[in-house]
Amino acid sequence: MYCKLTKKEVTEADLVKALLKQEGFEIVKEEDLILDTDEMGEEIKGLKVTLADGRVFVMKHYESDSSGGNWGCDYYDWYLESENPSVKQINLDE
Repeated sequence: MYCKLTKKEVTEADLVKALLKQEGFEIVKEEDLILDTDEMGEEIKGLKVTLADGRVFVMKHYESDSSGGNWGCDYYDWYLESENPSVKQINLDE
């Protein structure tokens, strides 16, 4: 998305990093991750960040919506690396 204030393209990851910095958390390491591959063979990319206090956060899959088996939408959010969220499956046909 284009940010009129900074006159730059801004990603969700940029926004998360800015919020962390604003809250006093220092990111000491960032790694790009491939979270999954979609039906078209496109890679779904995410990020893994290590904070100065040693905590490691990874984007993980937490919800899937689908309808008639024809389409779907997956949602990802930040979790501690050690957390394994249960993936909520939502069938929009029901």
